Amino acid sequence: MPALLPPPPDAHPPTPPGATIVLQPQVVITLVASGTVDDYDDGKRANLREGFAAEMGVAADDVALTIEAASVLVRFDVDVSSEEAGAQLVTSLSARLSSASAASSLLGIEVESTPTLEAVVTRIVLQPPPSMPPSGGGGSVMLGAIAGGAGVTLLLLLLVLACGYRRRHGKSVQACAPCQSTAISMPSQGQKTTQQV
Repeated sequence: MPALLPPPPDAHPPTPPGATIVLQPQVVITLVASGTVDDYDDGKRANLREGFAAEMGVAADDVALTIEAASVLVRFDVDVSSEEAGAQLVTSLSARLSSASAASSLLGIEVESTPTLEAVVTRIVLQPPPSMPPSGGGGSVMLGAIAGGAGVTLLLLLLVLACGYRRRHGKSVQACAPCQSTAISMPSQGQKTTQQV
């Protein structure tokens, strides 16, 4: 009996919770150009990308350019509106990029091989915006702190009111923090006032 092989791994990793998957039709053009990667500084890359976009009749923002070593591997990824639009662009480009010399003329760089063109659909995972942490644990701590602060404030207020009440009604108030550590006797009518500090 032949051994059972495990199922092949999923080609795509699991999508994080709340993420959205978007399928973006693209046309991928790959070609090998002469030179080295260092020959393609930021300015040359920008000119190549914008010039290619203009020649193709698409917005430069829809074109991604990748430059890698292999002599120089040049890759354009062009976002298109649909799979049909991608197929049409491949047909159109096939005639314009039919040889290395045709690609060299079009791009203004020395191309060493006939470009490959391919219509693909790229899987893009869009992450959801960061959300606020759940209010379960942190909210109860904050509520406890507010309640505790209010309780201490109320206790101090009652203590000060009690001291004031005792003063007004002629009762001695013994050293307490709100009364500034003094003993005060309130006189009845006709008596002398004494104060110790």
